[in-house]
Parts: sequence; C-alpha cells; structure tokens
Amino acid sequence: MNNILGMNRKKTAALILCFLLAACIIVHDFGEYWGQGYVDPALAGTWLDGKGNSVTFLKYGDSYKVYYSQRDEEIEAARTLKLGDATFLMVKEKKRNLSGSLNLYAFVNGYMVFYVPNSAERDNFAANYGDSGIRINRNSVDIAKLTPEIAAILLKIAQEPKYWEVSKTYARARLEK
Repeated sequence: MNNILGMNRKKTAALILCFLLAACIIVHDFGEYWGQGYVDPALAGTWLDGKGNSVTFLKYGDSYKVYYSQRDEEIEAARTLKLGDATFLMVKEKKRNLSGSLNLYAFVNGYMVFYVPNSAERDNFAANYGDSGIRINRNSVDIAKLTPEIAAILLKIAQEPKYWEVSKTYARARLEK
C-alpha cells in the first residue's frame, strides 16, 4: 500500500528513521555486518543536542534500544560497526525488521558528533563511485545490501572529510545529584 507521497510504508518508515537520526544513508539489508556490530559502551546514557532534544542509548542484549525525546516509544535497535578507523551506527527497527540507517559518528572533545554525506559532493561521488551499488537520491544515499565491496567504499570515503558534514552534535547529559 502506498502513502500520500507514493512510497510504500517500508520506504516511508526508513526515511522517517533516517531523518530522526539526522542521517541520510538508508540500508535495506545489513547482511553479515549486523552480526559484526557491537554495543559501544561510549554511547550508553542520555545525550543532549542543545535544542531541548535528547537521545538515550540503553543496552539491551547485544544491541542498544534507542529512545528519542521527540517520540513516545522506542523503535530501533542499534549496534556500532567499525570499518577501519571509521565508526558507524547501524540502526534498524526490530519489531518489523524494516530498513535502517547507517550513521558515521565520532567522539570529538567529549561530544558525540554525527556526520551525513555532504550534498555538495554528490556529483563528485557519483563520478567516482556511481556504479558501486550505492544509489544517490535527492535527499538520501540508498544501499540495497551492505556487502564487503560497499563496506570498502564506505571506509574509503569515511577517510575523506570532503564527503561529510556535521549533522548533529550531542553533549552527554549530566546526572543531577
């Protein structure tokens, strides 16, 4: 069934998930990489974006449950994926196993910083990696399945700052005494 924008519910849910994390890399199938993911202890707890919004990571088995202050319920499972020196957060909805997102992140001076693909580099990326299985859309990057070949490209571009821009910065919430 299609929604008002002409997209099916699965695609719509993936886009909503993508925008909630301020991320723009949609992954339809994490393949073997979901199993390689782990719980990064540095993410645990509540983080604030300085605009009154928060995100909380609570360990639940071999993943995190992620809670957003803007939502009433938890809908995602998250794991960290290391590709060389690059650190990505893999996020998916467990209940319906919907598409998820892949989010480049780093800890910089005590802040958790998320990065998104730099839209100004879209044409350059397409020229260099256009036939890689990574589809560049108007507002997102779309990966059908995360394969070793695509993971190698992600590692390569993660090391090229021109392909990324900061999307969101969070500070760890301080516990009240």
